Order: sequence, then structure tokens, then C-alpha cells
Amino acid sequence: MEHAARLARYSVLEQQADLHGANWILTGHTLDDCAETVLMRMLSGAPWYEWTGIPEQRGRILRPMLRVSRRELHDWVRESGLVYVTDESNSDSSHRRNALRERLRALPSYWTDERMLKFVEAANSLAHHLAASRTAAYAVSIIPATATDPCERGLEIDLILSYFTSLGFLAVEEAWARLTNRPDARLSSAYRRQIRDVLTSTAPETELALPANLRLLKRGRIAWLICGQAPQIDQAVSESATEFRQLGCELLLESVSAARLDEFRVRNWRPGDRVRQPGRPLKKVSSILAERKLSPLARARALVLCDSAGPLCLLSRQSFESEIEPRPGAPRLRVRWTCN
Repeated sequence: MEHAARLARYSVLEQQADLHGANWILTGHTLDDCAETVLMRMLSGAPWYEWTGIPEQRGRILRPMLRVSRRELHDWVRESGLVYVTDESNSDSSHRRNALRERLRALPSYWTDERMLKFVEAANSLAHHLAASRTAAYAVSIIPATATDPCERGLEIDLILSYFTSLGFLAVEEAWARLTNRPDARLSSAYRRQIRDVLTSTAPETELALPANLRLLKRGRIAWLICGQAPQIDQAVSESATEFRQLGCELLLESVSAARLDEFRVRNWRPGDRVRQPGRPLKKVSSILAERKLSPLARARALVLCDSAGPLCLLSRQSFESEIEPRPGAPRLRVRWTCN
């Protein structure tokens, strides 16, 4: 119930901010709240890299009083003559935070404001060092999946982690924060555990859906963070140039030998499709794409030119112009495939 009430409060604040055009939402979290959060994470058995306090900013929510103790704030409110309300649920020791707060109040001689501040600063410093080290350690392993393709919004992550496998989620979290334009954002503990399971999985292929419409897909020792889905295409081709606006491409077919061009179609490749490469026998499209070491999203975007008997050639992302005679008895075609 407490968690549901918290979500409802923030939802109302966000709605009111949108209604009145407010840029920021300020909350009154204090140094005590921050220290309690750190201790709760420690006592819950959370891993050391999650022993962090309350962030000063989350989206447009700011917490300007995190270095002010609760006692100091109460004194200032009383001296100012302001009226405030104490939530009755704060006295319910069945809630973990309230129970911890009561235990801390029983140690007034030790839990001073100065010691509490040093404790929180040490915990947050640990978190900040971790954030800085993850950027430095994994910067070389996070590269654009296909730098030449502006439509590709995925990041390729080379799984170079040999010793700290439990921290493998950091590279994914860093890439996810970049793609969502939220460099200070963090994934929840549940997502971090699931990411570790994906990265350490021995299955040939493992996939995980992440927030903000991103997917983590691992094949072998390479994992990709992918945004969006490949467009599904099954389109007839005419003698004039046929546009594929979803991909920014154009196809032009000319018949070298007698052929009805209106019988040709372009579609997404499917498992089992085979095409004949120049001077080579038939080969699976999946094998050709695997040899090119494309990201999963780039592979899904590959198309094949087909007639009624099946695929004739693979249409790659590179512009090309060639004549094809894919199988005995098939018409010879001049194919021009142009990508913007």
C-alpha cells in the first residue's frame, strides 16, 4: 500500500507539473532519508554496488535538501512558524523504514548529523566512483552496431568480461542510458539480475525486453542493445523504380531476357531461404548474413528478390547494380538497388 501510495503521489505531481508548465518538481527528502535508504539496501542483502543513497535528481524531480538533517529542518520550520502535518503511518513500525528509524533514534550518542553526513557521502562516493569506472572500463566495448547505417539505433557490446561476470550488466546499463538520453538513469535490481542471466547464458540466443522499448539480444559472445523492430515488407516490383520508404531504398528491375516483371516481389528473408551467389552454388541467406557479422536488427532488415519459384537474390544495404541469372531457366535480370 505504501508503494502504491508513493506511485500515486508522484503521478499526481507529474500531472500537475504538465498542467501548469512546471520545469521541476521539488521534494523535501533530507539527509536522514538518504542515510536510511543506504542502510536499508545494506541490510536487505543488496550487492555493494547498490548501496547508494537517494539521487539528487531523477528526471525533473529535484531534492535540494539531501544535505540537511531532519532535526535541522524541523528546527527551521518551528522557528519560521510554519504549520506542517506528520503522516500517521510514520509511527507504524511494521514498515521497514519506520522500524529502522526507531532503532537509529535509540542511538543518539552515535548517530550524529556529522557522522551521518560522512556515512552518506562515503556511500554516494562509492556509487559515483562505480559510475565513473563503468564508463571508462566499458567505453571501448560499446560501439555503434552499424556506423554506416543511420537507421540503425542499436549498440553492439563485445562481451570482454572474463573476471567480473557479476558486473556485466554495467555495460548494458551504460548503453541503455545513452540510447534513452538519460546518462544518470539506472535500471532496477530486477532488470540487472535478468541482464546478468542473459549475458552468462549458454543458450545459442537469448533475448530480454528492457524499458524504453529496447531489447537486449545475445548470440554467442556478442550482445546487442537494439531499439525498435525491422519493418515487415512484402511488396510487388514494377519496371519503374520501386521505393521502400521504410528503409530509404529504391529498386529498379530491367528484363534482359523475356520475363514478366510484375511477377517479382521483394520481401523479408525467411529461415530456409537460399540464393545463388555469382560463381557459387546455392547458399542459405542466414549463412551469408552471419558471415557479414551484422547486428540482429540489420540482419532482420535484409530483403530478398523473389519470383513464383522462390528467392532470386539477396538485397543488401550496400548500393549495387548487376545482372543475375540465379538458376537454370530463370530469366536474366538487371538489378539496381540503391540505398540513401
